[in-house]
Amino acid sequence: MNTYGLVDRNIILNKNLSLEAKGIYGILMSLDGTDFELDEICECVSESKEVVEKALNELLNHGFISFEKPTG
Repeated sequence: MNTYGLVDRNIILNKNLSLEAKGIYGILMSLDGTDFELDEICECVSESKEVVEKALNELLNHGFISFEKPTG
């Protein structure tokens, strides 16, 4: 497993995104595209679910991430 990765500068330098959204995006990119649960992300940061959900919605609303509902 690599201990480093690249993050899109369009996200990091975007003045319309909060630090929380940028940080959550970095965490998501470190997960290598695997499925995740909200609780798993919350375990990686010292923020509440509400803060993480707000950041995820911010990324979603700007078109940087999308969600897929689990099948089955």
